[in-house]
Amino acid sequence: MVVLGDFPFLRKEALSEPLPQNGYVGLTSGAGSALFRAADGRTYKLKRCGLGETGFSDQGVKGSSPIARDDEHYDHTGTALSGLMSRASAELEFHLANKFRQVALSTAYRPCGIVVPRTTDLPGLGLGTLDRPIAAVLMEIESDLRIDELVYMTMTPLLASLFATGRLTYDERYEVFPIFDSDGIPLVGTRRTWAHLSERLYTIGSAVGGVYRRCHDAGFLRGLTSSWPGNEVVHADGRISMIDFDGGIAESGAYPEDIADLLRRTEIQQYCADSYLFFTVLRPRTLQLYGEDFIEGCWAGYRDGSPLLPIDLLEAILSDHSEAGPQLWDGTDFASDSATPLLRPEGLVLTAPEVPDCH
Repeated sequence: MVVLGDFPFLRKEALSEPLPQNGYVGLTSGAGSALFRAADGRTYKLKRCGLGETGFSDQGVKGSSPIARDDEHYDHTGTALSGLMSRASAELEFHLANKFRQVALSTAYRPCGIVVPRTTDLPGLGLGTLDRPIAAVLMEIESDLRIDELVYMTMTPLLASLFATGRLTYDERYEVFPIFDSDGIPLVGTRRTWAHLSERLYTIGSAVGGVYRRCHDAGFLRGLTSSWPGNEVVHADGRISMIDFDGGIAESGAYPEDIADLLRRTEIQQYCADSYLFFTVLRPRTLQLYGEDFIEGCWAGYRDGSPLLPIDLLEAILSDHSEAGPQLWDGTDFASDSATPLLRPEGLVLTAPEVPDCH
């Protein structure tokens, strides 16, 4: 592991601001991370470098993590500052990313090192000097197309059609789980007309279930808080990589086999439960059924060890999404500019010097 001690913490600014000299134009990635293209032409991700709009928040996020001691495993709840990662967590993330890469479960990410900020007086933190060392993880990446994004992109042609005909509207006041209001969506007719979307979503779910099967067969537990459909990315050739390793990942051999088997079953159930939450809650009934297609595929893929996503299917989804996308953007008719980045992210300006070679 390389400690990049001279690499300053990236500072996020609005894209409307003038570009700083030698800066990078980047995009948010997940919560508190950013993507940017360096001078060497490679694409990098800096994990935990501040939230896109608020920088570093002192509100904190609670979460449980397992700790092994004296042949027992204890759950402890701690509070992590939003947009930040402790140095210990960053080092663990780095090592786990390497392990998953070595067994071909995370080939999209190449861990380069950890980034240690020069100061703990961070924008938006409001706490002054922190009482513990913090860091971020630098990864060279090949893809950041998440599975949840691919699911929604698969639905773009249908959503665009429903918005264009006034049968679906969107209430932007609900930021976490936006409410889609329906006005006469025909259930049977929609399922018949868009039957190929059902098949596509089932296939995507099957490929994800297959990745979880390979993860468990390789002797790893994914971690309950990592088991949700935003923690895998899709390669251009159809491979799927698991990413983000701060959610309780462990080697299953550390547990008695009956407990390890219980945890494996719980993880795939957790994944399907979160998929249900993201793809069906507060959706009209007709849209919920497409979320069910994905979930059924996950179960089948986990049971059968499904193969990679077919490249022709991936290309068809992206092509249809690109063609129907403009119609969808126009059909949503957002009332405020603040909601627009949810569909059309404009990016952030990240100031940073040259990135050291990862190889």
